[in-house]
Amino acid sequence: MRRYRYTAWHGSHGCYQPSPGDVLDAITDSVLEHGDLRKALRELIREGFTDTQGRHMPGLREIRERLLDLRQKALREYDAADTAWDRWLMGMERLDGMLDGVFWGNDTNTIDDDLLEMIMGNKVCRQVGALKDLAGNLRPYVQRGKFRLELTPQGVRRIAQRAMTDIFTSLRRDAFGGHAVQQSGLGGEWQEDSRPFRFGDPFVINMTRTVMNAARREGAGTLLNLKPQDFEVYEAETAARCTTVLLLDMSGSMARHGRFAAAKRVALALDALIRTQFPRDRLYVIGFCTYAEELPLADLPCLTPKPPGFFPKFYSRVRRHPLGFVNVRVDDANALACPANVPASFTNIQAGLRAAGLLLDRQSGANRQIILITDGEPTAHARGGSIYLEYPPSAQTLAETLKEVKRCARRAININTFMLGENSHTRRFVSEMTRFNRGRAFFVSPESLGNCILTDYAANRGARAA
Repeated sequence: MRRYRYTAWHGSHGCYQPSPGDVLDAITDSVLEHGDLRKALRELIREGFTDTQGRHMPGLREIRERLLDLRQKALREYDAADTAWDRWLMGMERLDGMLDGVFWGNDTNTIDDDLLEMIMGNKVCRQVGALKDLAGNLRPYVQRGKFRLELTPQGVRRIAQRAMTDIFTSLRRDAFGGHAVQQSGLGGEWQEDSRPFRFGDPFVINMTRTVMNAARREGAGTLLNLKPQDFEVYEAETAARCTTVLLLDMSGSMARHGRFAAAKRVALALDALIRTQFPRDRLYVIGFCTYAEELPLADLPCLTPKPPGFFPKFYSRVRRHPLGFVNVRVDDANALACPANVPASFTNIQAGLRAAGLLLDRQSGANRQIILITDGEPTAHARGGSIYLEYPPSAQTLAETLKEVKRCARRAININTFMLGENSHTRRFVSEMTRFNRGRAFFVSPESLGNCILTDYAANRGARAA
C-alpha cells in the first residue's frame, strides 16, 4: 500500500533549496581567492550554482536574462490600443532596474516580490526567495560579526576538510599513507597482535594468550603453572610525534597567479590531515611579510596578502633609481611587529624563521620541522634593532637570512622549502638554504603545491635528508 507524507506549505516546494554545506562548498574557492565572505555570497547570488548531484539553482543573472527575453516577446506582441501593455512594460522596466541595482551592490531585499511574481510567476519568485535566504541558511557555518560576516569554527573545519579531499582525490589511492615508525617499545598504540616476551620489553601482557600457552604446555585437567616462556606481550606501534610550523609568505607578490589562495588551501588541508590522520602531531602557521606573526587557523580562509599601500613619508626616503631600487633602513623597528608607517609587503624570511624557531623551542619531541612557502628571495631583514628593506635583495639580506637557517640547523629543525617562483636567483638562494640545513626543496606551481606538501608530509614528516 502506497503511503504519502504531507508537510506544511512554506512557499518553497518545487524550488531547489541547497543545504548549508552545499552553499559553503560552492563559495569556498571564492573565499580562498579573495578572502571576502560577503563578496563570495554576492557572486553566488548573481551567478547561481549546480551542486554535486546536478541540481541547479539559477542566479540573478539567469533570471534577468529570462526577464529580457520576456520583454522582447512582449514588445513583439505590443498593442498600442491596449493600455495594459504599457503598465506591463513599465513593470518590467522597474523589475529590471531592481535586478540591475543588486548587480551594482544593492541588497537583495530591494527586489519587490509582488512585482516579481506578477511579471515572472510564482516559481521564479520562489527561486529569488531562496537566493535571498542563502546567507541565513549558512548559520551553522557563518555568523554575523560586529562589522562583517565571519566563518564559525565549524565552517573553517569544513573548508579545511574539503581542501584536503580535493587535493587527495587528484592522487592515486596509494599515493600516501601512514608514517608511523614500526618498532616495539613504549609510547605507542597497542596492537591486537602479541609475541613472546623478551627481556627488556614493557610488561604489557596479553593475558589470554599467556594463559592459553600455559594450558597447552601443562595439559588439560592440571593446575596452571606459569613459566617465563608462556608470557606474551602486545606489539606496540610507536608513532613519532612531529611539530610543524608552516611559514606562509604574505608579501604583495603572493597575490599574483593564485599563489596565496593555493598556499591557504594547503595550510587548511594540512591541518585537516593532521587532525584526522596524525592527531599527536601539532601544526602552527606563521605569516611573514616585512614582519612575522603567528596566525590562528580560524583566520586563514579570509586572509589576504599585504598590499603595497600608500606611505608617502616612507617613499620619500627611497633612493631614487631608474630601475626602482629600494634601500631603506627603519630604526627602532621590531621584525615581529612592523611599524604602522612602513609598507608590510616586503619578504622577510629571516623574521619568519626566527619566529618559527622561538615557537619550536617551546615544543617537545624529536621531530620538528618548518615548511616554507614563498615565491621569491628575501627583500627585508632585521639587524641591530633596525629593519632593512632592500629590493632587489642585497648580499647582506641573503647573508642574514642564511644565518637564521644555520641556527635552525643547529637546533635540529628541518626546513622544507616550496618555491612558487623559479629563476636563477631563487634557485641559488634555495640551494644555499638546503646546503646549510639539509632539508628538501621543491619548485612547484600553485596547482601542484597541495599534492607536493601533503604527500611529502604523510611520507616524510620530520625526516632529515641524508
